[in-house]
Amino acid sequence: NLGKGLADVVAGLDYLFVANSDRSSLIWIDPISETIVQEIPIESGTHLKLSLDEEYLYVGAPRWGSIEVRQRASGDLITQWVAPNCWDIEVSEHGLWHTSGAEQELVVDVRLNSCEEAGRFEPGGAVSYIKYYKGYYWLGVRDELHKVLKVDPQTYEVVGELTIDAGEQYMS
Repeated sequence: NLGKGLADVVAGLDYLFVANSDRSSLIWIDPISETIVQEIPIESGTHLKLSLDEEYLYVGAPRWGSIEVRQRASGDLITQWVAPNCWDIEVSEHGLWHTSGAEQELVVDVRLNSCEEAGRFEPGGAVSYIKYYKGYYWLGVRDELHKVLKVDPQTYEVVGELTIDAGEQYMS
């Protein structure tokens, strides 16, 4: 039983991590046997956001304004740094991007080898989510309209934009 308060899920080939906000923990699941391997307490708060690479699990804790880096194979804490208003995070070979600012109107680019800020930019509204796919970061942005922006990770240039009319039905 995973309980209530599930906030985010990330999956790799051999790992599945579920963030449980009610218990301030990560639930590590073996997707092959579909069993819970371990529950890892997270002292840095609730509403956890997760991202994963080949070695590490990244945990954003927006209420406490921090990001943790944990060993993927054990869940052990490696390092942690301050990241105010990091309501979403995403890691790629280019680094880690997270939201920031009072209204999540900024995106901060962090270099993983040093955990230092490499850059930041304003995509033109509040960022709801950040995802990485096929060489680009994809941002969900709310302003007057809802948009999905395709962003070059090296130049922070918006190279594609899709506007979504919240009143339209896309599926029946």
